Amino acid sequence: MSAPELPAAGATGAGERTDPRTPDASGTVLTIPEAVERYEVSAGTLRRKLTEGAIPGAHKAPSAKGDAWQLPVVALEALGYRHRRPLTVEPGPPPPSAPEVLALTALVDRLTAILENDRRALTAAEVDRTDAATRAATAEARLEGTAEELARARGEVDHLRATLAAGRRRWWHRG
Repeated sequence: MSAPELPAAGATGAGERTDPRTPDASGTVLTIPEAVERYEVSAGTLRRKLTEGAIPGAHKAPSAKGDAWQLPVVALEALGYRHRRPLTVEPGPPPPSAPEVLALTALVDRLTAILENDRRALTAAEVDRTDAATRAATAEARLEGTAEELARARGEVDHLRATLAAGRRRWWHRG
């Protein structure tokens, strides 16, 4: 004796199912969005299966938004749809208490003040470095000028010594 042929999806209403062997005999049904959320299947695939009559015991029932498909869980599982893996969330540390938040806020404020002071000190040091570089360049230019002046003065001194020596020789030779 074979089991009776099941009606196609949508061919029966909720009150017409009396055979306990039908896939929705457990009474657990899902709407399309609920099935998509629970199983690894898309809404488009479920609608295609409904059009093909491949979800035994599926029927439309009144809902707040009009008639909605009711899909038997056992039929979905018989089609091989797997449950989606639940999202696992690693337990993290508990949220800080009010005193901890205040302590952390105070610490952030202190660190912010330290960083601001360091920023000001670095800015001042950069200004000082720039000023020192400018003074060094000015002193170097003066030094180069002084070195050139010294070289000219030495040349003049050498010239005067040579002139003096030549004058002494003439004086010695005269006398």
